[in-house]
Amino acid sequence: MTTSNGSNNASQLRAMARVAFILASCLFSTQAAAFASAPYFPLPDGATWTYNVSDGTTSSTETRTVAGTRSFNGAQVKIIRDQTGSENYFTNDDAGVRVHGALFVDPVNGNETDTYSPPVPFAARDSIIGTQVSGSGTATGVQGSTTFTLNYTSASTPLAIETVTVPAGTFSNAVHVRLTINYSGVVNGTPVNYSATLDDWLVAGVGSVREVSTDTTSSTTTTWELRSYAIRRPVADFSGDGHSDVLWRNTLTGENYLYPMNGTQILAGEGYVRTVADPNWTVAGIGDFDGDGKADILWRNTSTGQNYIYFMDGTTIKSEGLIRTVADQSWRVAGIGDFDGDGKDDILWRNGTTGENYVYPMDGLSIKATEGYVRTVADQSWRVAGIGDFDGDGKADILWRNTSTGQNYLYPMDGTAIKPTEGFLRTVPPGQWAVISK
Repeated sequence: MTTSNGSNNASQLRAMARVAFILASCLFSTQAAAFASAPYFPLPDGATWTYNVSDGTTSSTETRTVAGTRSFNGAQVKIIRDQTGSENYFTNDDAGVRVHGALFVDPVNGNETDTYSPPVPFAARDSIIGTQVSGSGTATGVQGSTTFTLNYTSASTPLAIETVTVPAGTFSNAVHVRLTINYSGVVNGTPVNYSATLDDWLVAGVGSVREVSTDTTSSTTTTWELRSYAIRRPVADFSGDGHSDVLWRNTLTGENYLYPMNGTQILAGEGYVRTVADPNWTVAGIGDFDGDGKADILWRNTSTGQNYIYFMDGTTIKSEGLIRTVADQSWRVAGIGDFDGDGKDDILWRNGTTGENYVYPMDGLSIKATEGYVRTVADQSWRVAGIGDFDGDGKADILWRNTSTGQNYLYPMDGTAIKPTEGFLRTVPPGQWAVISK
């Protein structure tokens, strides 16, 4: 932080305030009174967001990228880096979403590191529309040999659910969140007292689609509008660290074992998950059914038709329970994905005899009232080849492949509805070619 005068101090601290706003990604579900923040703050490595930026006078673009993890402020934080190299640091865990600080690139005066102690609470683990999350502490800036500290107070409130149109498209169920940070103190004998407010519109599975920042010191307003994004949630991330893990099952003994992964490294949290000795119980799918940002295990009993979920936290089963029994073994789990875009994975069933298809929209152990049939595909040559968000709307879609003709067809989904943009992909002759990236 430059300390030559109060104006520069305030300018740098206004930038510091934006730490609390960067990548405010989908903090709240719109389907219940309580909003789980974790799944709506997508921070998988490599995710990118590009915005059109305008302050009413000048226009530019800004790209933000999730650039891995580092140790900062006593925690392992996620790095959000823009195209200038500046970084912002977040954690998203059982304490909620918190802002730890930032690194600002300054080629003239030297890079500056800012730290919030304690971290700014951006959202509790579970929040409610109209319920404020508050915090207070110190904001410290270090640039070269210069250090100074201000006091801060913060308040973040989800205000309403709205529809927002930006260059990237029209997004319904956007949660309008307002965050205000007030700063006060003395720097080089100059009193500093100002606030910064950001209104953010957040969409499940996408992140921040629109931001409006108001600076009380300069009376300027800057707007960010999403133009494009690329987010891929890791598959089978049982620990919630942004890396896919490996679940092993011994088909003879019924033992289950988890490798928490970081590249080729098996992390220290490896270990056994409860043994399930009955071979009739099989792992039918892996998905984040409760929206805590950690993968869970869906079991199906191939004899009784019972279905059971382990809600996981690493190797720990934090809660568990039965969901509706499906006794007819013609029904099988055909895929797992977030079809309604609420940040919680859902279950796609397919009947191997009738060709019927059905979606369970999940909320923990509850099957939501929006469950229902998807169009019947009676020809059993058509198989569900994959589940993924192919149109980038934050909702999982269904890829079909005909094993006889080699035709491929896409259902772009919105809950149980197939959107009008459905259609064929290029035909790939059957035989040696198969979809493997499911």
